[in-house]
Amino acid sequence: MVTFSVSQQHYLFSVQAFAHTVLSLGGEEYTYALRDRTTAGVLEDVAAGTSELGVIVQTSDTAAELDAAIADAGLTFVKLAESAPRVALPVSHPCRTQRCCRWTT
Repeated sequence: MVTFSVSQQHYLFSVQAFAHTVLSLGGEEYTYALRDRTTAGVLEDVAAGTSELGVIVQTSDTAAELDAAIADAGLTFVKLAESAPRVALPVSHPCRTQRCCRWTT
């Protein structure tokens, strides 16, 4: 039996992609593992061979630090998708009708 393991930060898109993979490949020939880890844990799992794939989210604020950690672990970052941030607000929030929100410091 073949094992397919994925370590990931807890993001809905990666859980959905993992579930889709399991459903498409079936369960008779494979054993699956989805590990919910910290960013460092994801890199450790992939570097150690515990997981075949690691899913992390890189932002402009974390890019330099992540790139260094990935290189130190002997890994390669492959961008699979790029998306704009999303914000969930309660109906009563004053910004709920705004098309754009900006963070200021």
